[in-house]
Amino acid sequence: MLKCTSLDLFGSKKHHRVLESFTIEIRSIAPPDNTETWSAAILSSNPKTRQNVVSQRLVTEVLGQPFHTLDKEGETNYEQDGIGYVDLVWCRGNGRNINTTRFFVSSIYDPPYDLVLGKSDAQNYARH
Repeated sequence: MLKCTSLDLFGSKKHHRVLESFTIEIRSIAPPDNTETWSAAILSSNPKTRQNVVSQRLVTEVLGQPFHTLDKEGETNYEQDGIGYVDLVWCRGNGRNINTTRFFVSSIYDPPYDLVLGKSDAQNYARH
């Protein structure tokens, strides 16, 4: 596992602009013996959305993790096209900050991103 460190998703906190994407490590637990593995992925942020989104391909193929399906009629807080959600444990850098974050699973199987943090979570993680 790569060791984790805090994120600096935004430049100056006054300007709240996105500087770059980061490579992170995501934990997965593989059956049948519940082996823990860590896989690399690219984490970006989008200050124009509230939602965190993860690629369906990353969740199912790379991580092999199940996800909860969405009841579109009961779910009022989702502003993008998604099929479910998953809580992922992830970190960046030197192992100090391990995060658990809920991501909506994209309806597009292999979009042009791995994971995207929405504005609120990106600002929260930038403070750590």
